[in-house]
Amino acid sequence: MGNGFDYYLNHDGTNSHLRTDTGDLQIRATATDADILFFSDDGSGGDAEYLRIDGGATSIKVSKNMELA
Repeated sequence: MGNGFDYYLNHDGTNSHLRTDTGDLQIRATATDADILFFSDDGSGGDAEYLRIDGGATSIKVSKNMELA
């Protein structure tokens, strides 16, 4: 994808990959008060929200333990 084929969205049968080879990778939710939510496996086969960028509250909410290196 992209004008110079410098943006990649790929699934290799096991993992999914999103990559850009130029500039920044920007993820935007532009609707009024929209959020960006990150989900992953909850450890028992379901899924859970781990992180929410809350556009209405203008805050970042961490729903699970966070480890900072």
